[in-house]
Amino acid sequence: MILAIAANRDQKLALEQKGFGETIEIEWFASSASLYEQNNSHALIDCLFSESVVPETGKPLLIHSPVATLEELKAPGNTARFCAWNSFIERPVWEIALSDQSNNLWIQDLMAITGWQYQLVKDEPGLLAPRVISMIINEAYFALNEGISDKEDINTAMRLGTNYPYGPFEWAEKIGVKNIHGLLTKLSQTDKRYEPSGLLAAGY
Repeated sequence: MILAIAANRDQKLALEQKGFGETIEIEWFASSASLYEQNNSHALIDCLFSESVVPETGKPLLIHSPVATLEELKAPGNTARFCAWNSFIERPVWEIALSDQSNNLWIQDLMAITGWQYQLVKDEPGLLAPRVISMIINEAYFALNEGISDKEDINTAMRLGTNYPYGPFEWAEKIGVKNIHGLLTKLSQTDKRYEPSGLLAAGY
């Protein structure tokens, strides 16, 4: 099986460390455009996806889209979405959303061949883990703005108190404040609990 993947350097390294099934041949691409121009692969993973339209490939396709849903993107039925933010590719279980979970044999086959574990989740903005982590980061920015503590102490408290791998500000730096703000802004359109902190919006 030939698997074509569009990824940046960090994403490629994380995927290589994750490992692939023995029967897979990997073709790497530095952009989404070059990924969709090739026609040798049997399946595609686009870790760089940032478009408003999903191309019709006729092949199994995983796209990085933690914010926009497959429904919003009007994605073909052979498309699934996941989160390729820094620190998410490394997770032992990927969250994957399908537009129709009853039509999931193709994703079962693909993930079985790669040897990666996955969990199907609803096709909603934020999936599960990105939504929770973004909320934690947002609350940390509120705490910082209120003068409860400084960044270093909040990071330390979260690592030690919850056994998280990173503190909220460390996570924000890894993921990118812009990415966190974008997801929270989308979520806040239907639930004001996700309203971004002013400091987060300012990229503090």
